[in-house]
Amino acid sequence: MQKKQKEGKMAEQEVLISDTTLREGGQSMATTLIPVDMLAIAEKLHEFGVPWIEGPWPVPEDETREEEEEEARQKAKEFYQLVQDVPFRDKIVVFGSTMEKEVEARQSKRLKALIQ
Repeated sequence: MQKKQKEGKMAEQEVLISDTTLREGGQSMATTLIPVDMLAIAEKLHEFGVPWIEGPWPVPEDETREEEEEEARQKAKEFYQLVQDVPFRDKIVVFGSTMEKEVEARQSKRLKALIQ
């Protein structure tokens, strides 16, 4: 970011913040967030003025741990259902892998889950 000078004064600067707490927090080993907690965090981030709040991954990356995957998938699904009724739902964004090695887009489970 560059500082601009106007008539000897520093001009105001805009800082844009995008938050990944709900996604990254769900991936940390010591933290377990339930959907209601995720919604409370999202509400606080909205009140703080964060323009984009990244929700949890709807499709976890590691497909070898099926039980953990299903739990994460259910939490994400419940979170995205909860945010349908909040006034700031347009600030919630979904992030995820959109390409898989040797898998066509129309066959990708991950891409279909992101779209849902």
